[in-house]
Amino acid sequence: MFSIGYLELSKEKRLQILTNSTFTIIVMPRQLFKENDWNVFQIHLLEILQSGSVPVLIGDKNYLPLQDYINWKRVLVTFHWNMLTKFLPFLSSLVDMDILQFKQYGRHVMEVIFSSKKSLLAVILESMHQRQRVPAPCFDPYHPKILFTYQPKSNGNQSYDQPGHFREGKHSLLDLRMPPEALSFINVERKPGKSWPPEKFTVVILTYRRQYILYKIVNALHNLPFLDRVVIVWNDLLTPVNKTIIPELHVPVYVVACGKNSLNNRFLPFDIIRTDAIFSLDDDFTLPQKSILLAFRK
Repeated sequence: MFSIGYLELSKEKRLQILTNSTFTIIVMPRQLFKENDWNVFQIHLLEILQSGSVPVLIGDKNYLPLQDYINWKRVLVTFHWNMLTKFLPFLSSLVDMDILQFKQYGRHVMEVIFSSKKSLLAVILESMHQRQRVPAPCFDPYHPKILFTYQPKSNGNQSYDQPGHFREGKHSLLDLRMPPEALSFINVERKPGKSWPPEKFTVVILTYRRQYILYKIVNALHNLPFLDRVVIVWNDLLTPVNKTIIPELHVPVYVVACGKNSLNNRFLPFDIIRTDAIFSLDDDFTLPQKSILLAFRK
């Protein structure tokens, strides 16, 4: 129970009592919190989560911290003052699986958020960013070691699609800037003279000692529409890259190496990627071009 003499007990004694309790009832005052009551409430709540007991809050739940970031319904049970006659039957009706879920999520909140000052400060800043609608800072671009680069030969038929010194068409501040695809229902890539940057995607392939299959996968991407470039993450740090396994495509191909062999290398923010859309592939899986285009345009 939430009592005035709670802090008079030693911390070891309090944790011992809470550890042996399945539920711990916190009775909130009807009037506004005083400074001493607020300190006792915070200490009591953190010790309950630390001990693995399930908090039962009776009263106003608006005093819970970080309500826009923590789903407190998964951490504790709340009852209003008008429901005092029903909270004991409700607690008796909870099965072991429900109690275990409360304890697991409470332990997760305690370890991830309240375990250190650094993690708590990060959560507070994130909550402030969400309230003020401030976007989070971007990740620093990762500069991989480029092992091999293939640049396609220039093609006059595709010259209109390359970035130039200016964009076709004129715009004023009052013009509605929309892609031609939205205005005329014509594919963006097939409309020359467009005044909107083309929609493209990048294919990232993670490979490890499957050179023959890698050749087939990359070769299947030849003349794939909307493809900007291909990035091959070479996870085999011991075997050098054989340039003959990279077929000639209509787009640039980059073979890069990271500092270690990891399956998470495909998720690194490579600085050579210029598109927002990224299609990740393994070196043992192939898809027809129609399926890739369907996934991109959808």
